[in-house]
Amino acid sequence: MSTSGLAPVVSRVKYAPMFPTPTSGSRRRRPPSPSVTIVGLVSRFAIAIAVVTAVVGIVTTPVAASHGPGTSGGGAETVSGQTLGEGKYSLTLQSSFTDFEHVPRADAEAQAAISGGFDALGEALVTTASYGFGVTDNLQIGADLGYYRGNDFVEAAIEEGGTEPESHIGDPKGFTDLSLTAKLRVIQGNPAHVSLFGSVIVPVGKDNARLDNGELLEASSQPGTGAWGYTAGVAASWFLSAATTVNASAAYTYRDAHRGFQVGDRVQAGTAIAHRFRRLQPGGHKLPRIEAFIEALAVSLGRDKEETAKNPNSGGTTLYVGPGIRARLSEAFEVVVSPAWPVMQNLSGAQVEADFKARAALTWYFQ
Repeated sequence: MSTSGLAPVVSRVKYAPMFPTPTSGSRRRRPPSPSVTIVGLVSRFAIAIAVVTAVVGIVTTPVAASHGPGTSGGGAETVSGQTLGEGKYSLTLQSSFTDFEHVPRADAEAQAAISGGFDALGEALVTTASYGFGVTDNLQIGADLGYYRGNDFVEAAIEEGGTEPESHIGDPKGFTDLSLTAKLRVIQGNPAHVSLFGSVIVPVGKDNARLDNGELLEASSQPGTGAWGYTAGVAASWFLSAATTVNASAAYTYRDAHRGFQVGDRVQAGTAIAHRFRRLQPGGHKLPRIEAFIEALAVSLGRDKEETAKNPNSGGTTLYVGPGIRARLSEAFEVVVSPAWPVMQNLSGAQVEADFKARAALTWYFQ
């Protein structure tokens, strides 16, 4: 189970999923349209569907045997309802890349003249190592630690006593905060499994990245926020057939304040439908096993808060949709590749929009 999406949790500068990736970045808002309200409603509806689906699985699933770790497949960022078996462990190396709308410095300064301040990020890359261990067949613990690199960050503002906006640039990079994770399977069923999961985010990441003028970036733009955080969620996996599965998960993340700044709350929900092209065989698995999936991921971010004032240019809701491939090359190794595109973005204030994101992961299973 990965929580790379929690570290760094940055509500204005970068996006990452929760299990596994960074959050929405600072985005320049495109001209508003009548569809904005519909976008928000649809995105919130997607989150609600994932929550309701998982809860229904909890209260309706009959108990039966486990299909084993990894056999539920699923999406790239939707959490599986399954857990590692007792005494088994896994190691995942993953990279999550997000490309944002490009904003030249002159445009950033022009926007700052209108809104008083503006910042944007060109692209973000988070590489994360995740470890999981099966304490029992129904309890899994783990840890995630990543390295973040942001490129083409620009911040523009009208300085105190000035009349014209000035801009400064930087490429923040460094280790992210550490996530200590746990997942408890509360329903073991055929055709479904349901788990509760959570994490404690330990502020060990770099939180002192600076711009070219020496100015300290705010917490939402740092590799690590400097604040403790907490996540709680629910996940479910259904076996519709021997070759087709559905995963759904929803999670909420809260961050404490640090240096008078508090990153906005995060709600993330995903649903993935997967089909395996080489079916499980009696007495074992037929390998290599290739699986294709399509995933919808909704991310809703609260506004950042400085002291008691909320930042009007932060927060919002984004809905991503994309396909993916999972290849189980052996009983001990699998590869996942998944691109995704934002099909709906309802962002607050002056923020740039994400254009594209992609994730690739390598996982080794041991026992």
